[in-house]
Amino acid sequence: MSRFEDPVIISNSISGAIANRDQCPAIPYTPEEYAAEARRAVDEGASQIHIHARSPDGTPSYEIEDFKAITEAITTEVDDVIINYSTGAIGVPIEKRIAYLRELRPTDLDGSAGLYRLKEELTRRVNAAVAPNRITAVLFKEIVVQ
Repeated sequence: MSRFEDPVIISNSISGAIANRDQCPAIPYTPEEYAAEARRAVDEGASQIHIHARSPDGTPSYEIEDFKAITEAITTEVDDVIINYSTGAIGVPIEKRIAYLRELRPTDLDGSAGLYRLKEELTRRVNAAVAPNRITAVLFKEIVVQ
């Protein structure tokens, strides 16, 4: 049973993939609006921000430049939040949906659930191999996405 004093992670999706300002006037379109919404979410307790990128005119976007601009704006405004990037879309080829991930800095992916699980699994496997010795961290020098 969950108790109020139990630690939780609050994730906030500050923009939807399909909704627009006719449906919700608060949806951010510009990088500055994303940053302001991220700040509001973190100030209210969020530790993770999930984003669907948009171009400044509000059009859903998978362009590298839009993701970079949004990421830069958020990390400039809020330095203690995990940014989780959407890769889902209907009718958008997978290569287009993940192209921007290849352009991110390694630190941009620190909060990725997939990367976290990979680190955990590698740590477990290495510890099994080197027992009774023990490691506590895994350093990725390069990640290849296929």
